[in-house]
Amino acid sequence: MSGKAEAVDSEKVSLLPDENRLQDVSWSETNSKTMNTLSTIKTAPVQDKLITKKMAAQRLSVSTRTIDRMAAEGSLEKVFVGSAPRFRNSDIDRIVECGL
Repeated sequence: MSGKAEAVDSEKVSLLPDENRLQDVSWSETNSKTMNTLSTIKTAPVQDKLITKKMAAQRLSVSTRTIDRMAAEGSLEKVFVGSAPRFRNSDIDRIVECGL
């Protein structure tokens, strides 16, 4: 070798036997499959927006501790986003409309 890198035709080089070779998938095929999958995912309705404990307390004009008590007794459902507790806006609306 003369120290120069030689160009290798990738179609002629095969590191794996044909039966073990992965199928080639073009970027456009992969991207369209991903977009089709993403388009089938349904988003939550606007009324089911998640809000923080502080926001829920402000909406109900109560303390954050009262929100904790309501969640503990089951009158308000906690939804965890990671480790952060959130509350459904629709649940808060229901409490405002119907009372507790």
